Formats: sequence, C-alpha cells, structure tokens
Amino acid sequence: MRTWASLVDDPGLLGRMRRQWPWLMVVGIALAGLAMIAIGSWRAGAGVVGAAMLAGGIFRLTLEDPGIVIVRNTRWLDLVFYFGLGFAIMGVAMLVPDPHHCLNPSNAGSLIWKIWGCDSP
Repeated sequence: MRTWASLVDDPGLLGRMRRQWPWLMVVGIALAGLAMIAIGSWRAGAGVVGAAMLAGGIFRLTLEDPGIVIVRNTRWLDLVFYFGLGFAIMGVAMLVPDPHHCLNPSNAGSLIWKIWGCDSP
C-alpha cells in the first residue's frame, strides 16, 4: 500500500496533480462561477469568477511554488494580472444596472440607486 508521501513524490499523474492544487482550486472556483452564469445568475457568477482570480493572486503572492498559477517569471506582473482582472470582473458585476432594481421601491435613495441613475427621468 502506498503512503501519502509516496503519492506526493510520485512522478505520475497523481503526483503532478497533487503539486498543482492551487491551479486546480482557481479553475474549480472559476468553473463554479461559469456554471452559475449558465443557469442565469450572471451577477453572482461573475463575482465568483472574480473571486477565483483574486484567489489566484493570493496563491501567487503567498506560496513559494504555486505551480502553473505562475503566468510569467515576474511575480509583480502576475499579481497585477490576477488582482486587476479579479477586481475588474467584480466591479463590472456590481456596476452594470439591474433593470429590476429600479422597480423595487425599498431601494429608493440607496447609493447603487443613484449610481445606476434610477432617480433621473
């Protein structure tokens, strides 16, 4: 019977997958977000995809060997890419107007009500 340490050091497929856990987590979170978009909840799904990019940036920032989360040889460029894309996706998801939001009178006067222009004629 194989031990856990032998699975990590295994040069085969299982050993390679074990060393790539940060990438697998980022891809798994992004796929979950894409599934949410596919079933119709695009705003929440885009937030999850943005969170996946932020997770990739955190892995690149904190881990000594993040596997294939490394996009370029320079760490700062990877961080700009991951955090920039993550915040951009989440920002677009929050700022795109929701037509149903303006119809809800309980949202009147809120900051997002004003950003989306619900007060204007």
